[in-house]
Parts: sequence; structure tokens; C-alpha cells
Amino acid sequence: MMYTVAQVMIFVLSPAAVYLLARNDKYSKYGVIIGLAAQPFWFYSAITDMAWGIVLSNLVFTYTYAISTYNFWFRKDKK
Repeated sequence: MMYTVAQVMIFVLSPAAVYLLARNDKYSKYGVIIGLAAQPFWFYSAITDMAWGIVLSNLVFTYTYAISTYNFWFRKDKK
């Protein structure tokens, strides 16, 4: 059951994050939050499947989403 929930959340959140980031407008900053919210589901799915390459990729994506969250939401000297 949890695996199915994870797959549905990956399907819903990940494309939504990429779409919002690609818009390059005032809604782009929400893409990083949604992308960050998708990461636990990616980790669960990858670890359950023992897909260690995906787990390592997730570490990079999570780090990148965290930096982007800082830049979009908290950075004072926005360009």
C-alpha cells in the first residue's frame, strides 16, 4: 500500500515541480518546494527496490532542491 502511495506521489509531485520551475515566472519558486516534497517518496521507492543509483541521484536532487529553496525563498540579494 505504501509503495503505491509513493508511486502516485512521485507521479504527481515530480512533474508538477518540473513544470513550475520551467515556467520562469512568479510561480517558479513553488516548484522547488514541491520538488523537495517529492524526495521522501523517491527515497522510499528507491530503497525499497534497492535501486542504489537512484538513491545516490536523489541525494544530489535533494541537495539541489535545498539550495534552490534557499535561493528562491530566503536569499536577500536576489538578482
